[in-house]
Amino acid sequence: MTLVFVHIPKTGGLSLYNELSQWIKPAIRFGNQKTYKQFFKMTSSELKKYKLVSGHIYLKSFRQKEIEGPAFTILRNPIDQIISAYRYLNSSDHPDHADLKFSDLNHFIDYLEGNYNNMQCRFFSGSPSFENAVKVIDQENIFPFPLEYYSQFITYLSMKLQIPLKVRHANQSPKGNIVEFNDHQKNRIQELIAEDNKLYEYVANKYEFHQQRFTSVNAKYFEQLAMSNSQKTLVN
Repeated sequence: MTLVFVHIPKTGGLSLYNELSQWIKPAIRFGNQKTYKQFFKMTSSELKKYKLVSGHIYLKSFRQKEIEGPAFTILRNPIDQIISAYRYLNSSDHPDHADLKFSDLNHFIDYLEGNYNNMQCRFFSGSPSFENAVKVIDQENIFPFPLEYYSQFITYLSMKLQIPLKVRHANQSPKGNIVEFNDHQKNRIQELIAEDNKLYEYVANKYEFHQQRFTSVNAKYFEQLAMSNSQKTLVN
């Protein structure tokens, strides 16, 4: 069975993938334009050869590829995610980001108003709707958790998988100066993340419930993977 990590941008996901991929192998990540195209060209059989798949890919796209394993994802306070993305894109030298430089915050907000409002909701249902995202969460084998619970989640997975996962930080946006915005900009941003704010609050309040459900639904999977990892540890 394949473990699915739905990596919403600027939520600390690269750190988690790097840690998990040291233990769950083979693993594959789709994190740029070239690998996105690779993902959609791959067959279900090719993807199922991996024990861990991750990337900036909507959950429904993984499911359309018949990757039905347990899934998880990190959500972040939406305003923090927006500011982090703004800093990161303006400082990034990645070829995919060459045309994504912004003269100021207004320019960035204009860009987001196109197809990137309520991004975190979109990664669940494909739409910028809180209600649709919750429907998917209720129906799917997925554990969504807020970034503030990152350490707890690492401890939880370490225990379930019987592997010594560590809290790491990769691909962090440069701190730089504090991004300041006026009331008009703040209102524009709040309009863009209104549904994400609801989703973030919902996930934060339901952390224990989702953890318990995820544990119950995937008990057999955790048992098999933990046994495999224990054997690897003994060999090493």
